[in-house]
Amino acid sequence: MKNGKFPWVFTNKNVCSILKKYKEGEKTMRGRQSACCFTGHRPGKLPWRYNEEDLRCVLLKARIADAVEAAYDEGFRHFLCGMALGCDLYFCECVLALRETHPDVTVEAAIPCPTQADAWPADQRERYERLVAACDFETLVSASYTSRCMQRRDRYMVDHASLLIAAFDGSPGGTQYTVQYAMGRGLDIVDLPVVVPGGGKKLRSEWAFPYGEANGGPSGGDTSKRRMADAGRGERAWRCACPRMFRPGRRLAAERRMCYSVGAI
Repeated sequence: MKNGKFPWVFTNKNVCSILKKYKEGEKTMRGRQSACCFTGHRPGKLPWRYNEEDLRCVLLKARIADAVEAAYDEGFRHFLCGMALGCDLYFCECVLALRETHPDVTVEAAIPCPTQADAWPADQRERYERLVAACDFETLVSASYTSRCMQRRDRYMVDHASLLIAAFDGSPGGTQYTVQYAMGRGLDIVDLPVVVPGGGKKLRSEWAFPYGEANGGPSGGDTSKRRMADAGRGERAWRCACPRMFRPGRRLAAERRMCYSVGAI
């Protein structure tokens, strides 16, 4: 039987929990090494709530756009978004804007359940539907709402990416869970401050790696993250405020990595 809201989703118990819709155009979904995912707070944790005209929100959107463009410059072409209220939608809009000038970009909506937006304000629900329709791919992680479907969505995104962009203020919740899971999986992480003191005009020269040059700062190694910090690369990432970029320590051996398991629907 097909689900009325998502007619492409079969709810038979024997069907795999991760169900994808590939939009018209036959674009190819790229592998994990060229994929970037995002996590960020919902309006309830943002100081401006739903007022996106607030200068702090405008600056955060600019930082997200800068980080997305810097990721593109480093070879990332596939972007996964969890489509939650707030920062997720900012990210999705930034990537769709990037796709207008770079047609090789693909966007995937990772949807935790078919009823994700049902209780949202009407304007936000319309925004959600418009953005999902604009994405190149849709992935439904659970055929119905469960208490764990949001975390399953977060794990799906992390497990299919090698870079995480996080708009994170350090508070507990779903964003913290995603960041911690990404650290355990060995992803590179771009940590964007939600609010920057002084209006977000931090100069690039004032930015410092939290782990120093010996542990991967601007003078160390040649990983993509270090290259992004090197002079002349990822310049847009410092236009409004320089994000903190860090490695979560050594990558775990493949057999010790946490595994994503969706189970039966």
